[in-house]
Amino acid sequence: MGRRAVVAVMALVQRAGVRVRWALTLAWTALAALLMLSPSGDGTAVTFISKLFGGTATSDAVGHFLINGVLALLWCWTLSLYASPARITRLMLIGGCVWGVAGELAQYLAPQRGVALLDMGANLLGVVIGVLLYGRFRAEGTTY
Repeated sequence: MGRRAVVAVMALVQRAGVRVRWALTLAWTALAALLMLSPSGDGTAVTFISKLFGGTATSDAVGHFLINGVLALLWCWTLSLYASPARITRLMLIGGCVWGVAGELAQYLAPQRGVALLDMGANLLGVVIGVLLYGRFRAEGTTY
């Protein structure tokens, strides 16, 4: 999604209010957790999505990056209702990094899943980029 599209979506959601902001953030969080903790193997959603995007370790890492980048951006946007930008940045960098590492480590417990350092790095990079994007949107006055 391009920058203009993101700004347009955020503007629409802003008009809908705080509940929609929370609903989007929590729904994306649930989707991310579901994908991170679902089993892998033939016929599973995780394998289907992986194959849809190429089925390689690199394409999986790109998926981790995108999921966690959007997740961090949404959480920054929602938390901006209650906290200062500096506090949001600290919360997201600490909480997002814990989420990214713990989520990847938890995959060890999911059937036919494993821990991959590439995916863990992609999780962390996604969080950092999501926070940086939010900071840029905020600086430009387009955070709604």
